[in-house]
Amino acid sequence: MLISAVQQTNDLMAVYLGVKFSCRFTLKEITERWYAILNDTRISKIAVEAMKSLHPGVITMALNNALWSQEEEAVLAKIPSTDPGHLEKFQKLLLEHPCVFHACRSPTSLHHHWVLMGHYCLLDNQKVEEIPHV
Repeated sequence: MLISAVQQTNDLMAVYLGVKFSCRFTLKEITERWYAILNDTRISKIAVEAMKSLHPGVITMALNNALWSQEEEAVLAKIPSTDPGHLEKFQKLLLEHPCVFHACRSPTSLHHHWVLMGHYCLLDNQKVEEIPHV
């Protein structure tokens, strides 16, 4: 989970804030674990062996819960909130941007995340109105 999350976001703080691990880790512990995987051959081998022994269903679940990268969200943000959001459009995005989207993404997952982004006014054509000061 750590490796996938860091590869997806390139941001240890985002991993700390956005990933639910099997137990609570501090940012320092996550950072230490990441650098241990990168720099300690013994720990790296143990991590690889542990990943190989995981049930395929566990791997699929972890990949399907991968954090969304800024690049993925930037592509999705270009679809206006007024678009009907047909799955064909999201399939086309996956084909046009294979290096941007995580391999586990599907047209349905893109659509769901686009709807969520629209709910929080994160699409390019949306503007957040300021609340007047009273």
